[in-house]
Amino acid sequence: MGGKGRYGAVRGGMVFVVAGALTQGLLALRTRPGQFTMFSPSDNALNGYPSNEESGVWLFNMQPRSTDQNDMWVRLTPLDAGWTYEGWMVRDIGQPNAIWLSYGKFVPDYTGAVNARDDTGWGPFSGVVDYRTDGEEEFPGDDWISNPLNLPFPKEIKLPLNLRETDAAGNYRWTHVITIEPAWNRGEAIGNERPFAIRPYQDPFGGGAPGNPRTITFHPENVPSGRAELR
Repeated sequence: MGGKGRYGAVRGGMVFVVAGALTQGLLALRTRPGQFTMFSPSDNALNGYPSNEESGVWLFNMQPRSTDQNDMWVRLTPLDAGWTYEGWMVRDIGQPNAIWLSYGKFVPDYTGAVNARDDTGWGPFSGVVDYRTDGEEEFPGDDWISNPLNLPFPKEIKLPLNLRETDAAGNYRWTHVITIEPAWNRGEAIGNERPFAIRPYQDPFGGGAPGNPRTITFHPENVPSGRAELR
């Protein structure tokens, strides 16, 4: 007995909530997608590299040979058409005053390669007015350097952003998260983005220098799951 229902793929009387419901076919979420990288491409042409590298996060493998992929592209499981990935930097995650900054929504190609820009391009706070179409980076990410368009931005933090910021005890405050969002969340107004409950990838940004690899870690406990028996 088998089939595909609204909430998952049914095999042998069991319902799998993620594989076959969120993902294409019966594909599982990848446990080792690759790396996220501290980088600020939007101002490096003007200021040279490194410039405000601590103000940007991008999805590509800075050290490809230390990844399963052995190339620059992060790999994520292709999703069904009703879903999209979204990247975030989060200040003080898990706290009531946590600040979630989206760096855009994106989907991998049919092989899982994340090899195209997200829907915010260089980012609305990159300092680039034509931020959606300017630049040549073919991977998701954003810079947070300035706000020439006067878009809504949390008053608690200043630009350029310091993603290596620490609190009074010396703990790093920023966390990188990749969520899975309903496709109808596309087109959210800048500053009004809110994360969905499915958050499979989460890692501290840390204090490493530009060029240091930052591994994307799978957290199955952040993915809703369940099973049911057909009787």
